[in-house]
Amino acid sequence: MSASGGATTLRRLRILDDEELEALYGRPCFSAEERAEYYTLTPVEQELLRVVRGLSSQVAWRPRRS
Repeated sequence: MSASGGATTLRRLRILDDEELEALYGRPCFSAEERAEYYTLTPVEQELLRVVRGLSSQVAWRPRRS
């Protein structure tokens, strides 16, 4: 920080570089097998979705994975 003429200038601490920020906050790059595992519902989850009424409720509903 510097105080010249009563004004202060703040600098941001940069801990992560651009590549690390992308890895942390960017969109994931799934393989076909990873997509199938991540987005495929189990038969129990599929049956529970049939019971839930309305598309918005189905989209908002998230099962617990054990």
